[in-house]
Amino acid sequence: MGDNYDPADGFVSATNADGESLPFSSEMSWVANNAMIDTSVAGDYVVIYGLPNHNGDIVKTITEVIVKDPADEIDVTIPTAMLFANTENNGVAKQIESRDYQITNNSFEKGVNVELAAFNFEETNGLSFLKTDDEDPMAESNSLRLNLKAEGSAVIQSLNETTKNVSIGTIKPEETLTIAFDGDYFGSTQEGVKTTISQEMVLKFNLIRE
Repeated sequence: MGDNYDPADGFVSATNADGESLPFSSEMSWVANNAMIDTSVAGDYVVIYGLPNHNGDIVKTITEVIVKDPADEIDVTIPTAMLFANTENNGVAKQIESRDYQITNNSFEKGVNVELAAFNFEETNGLSFLKTDDEDPMAESNSLRLNLKAEGSAVIQSLNETTKNVSIGTIKPEETLTIAFDGDYFGSTQEGVKTTISQEMVLKFNLIRE
């Protein structure tokens, strides 16, 4: 919104009846319903490009120009990687912790709702992610229970491959949402042995419209 509109930007190519290339001219383009494109106002416009063929019929192609209001655009900053690790080496359940990570809403006007759309496994190294209904193992097991916190409170218990479309929280304009992991690891913690795993956490953002 606010940019200058130039119909030449949407022009690809044109030829006359003899197959000769033609440069763009303003007569080749018009807006449907004789409308004028006002880039100061959000809206959708149908733009038509056309030329007469050798029979005098207009050969047309139609495109759409969308003028968007920046206030309706989602502008967030998210962490590109989040790490967690077990912080204890004794007992069956070893505590899992991570540092805090921030999701920032850069919009001056609109709040956003943050949703965990999916939790995809990329590399587990045989490690099992316990689900909500699974009981904690009583003996060492190559498994863990991973939880997601927002602003210090648990929002998702037992993250696993079936975790989908769960709301994490809302962020007001120019504010942040702090998220972190915790949980328990039930596997072996032999000195010098490290199990590396990798997951993809897919976030979805929705504008809060007043």
